[in-house]
Amino acid sequence: MAASLPLREQEFLATLPRTQLVLRLRDLNKAGWSLHTLATSLTPPRPRTTVHYWISHATAPTPPTFPPIYPPPPSQRSIRPVSPAVPPHLRHKLRQLAVLAQRNRARIRPDAPQALASQELTELALSLRSQGVPTAEIAKAAGISYRAMHRRISR
Repeated sequence: MAASLPLREQEFLATLPRTQLVLRLRDLNKAGWSLHTLATSLTPPRPRTTVHYWISHATAPTPPTFPPIYPPPPSQRSIRPVSPAVPPHLRHKLRQLAVLAQRNRARIRPDAPQALASQELTELALSLRSQGVPTAEIAKAAGISYRAMHRRISR
């Protein structure tokens, strides 16, 4: 059975003007209701992308006249996956290796400090990636672009 908002909440949403509707949807999403549930509970139903856009661009505070928000039952909660981050003790090392590895060129000896730093940076990045750390997080910790880190990891 598809998840849906309580009927009382659906009726309340139908009475709200657009600006207040967006604020209520934002608060419901923060309380754990999924975008799919919110989008299908509207009359007429809206695409999830539309509801996501509304929520992400809502800036006003919630009016105090809104009734309280009840969280969804545990079986219907929106679960956002959490990716592991770069461990704090490796951030400084990644940054140092990246600075040194930027000087690595094809004409440098394989045992030069720049070449060794480049190789160690690649191995460390691959290790972190295999642990589930996103490439963007690794690149940010190293102080290089996502594209450069992606190229390094995908070789």
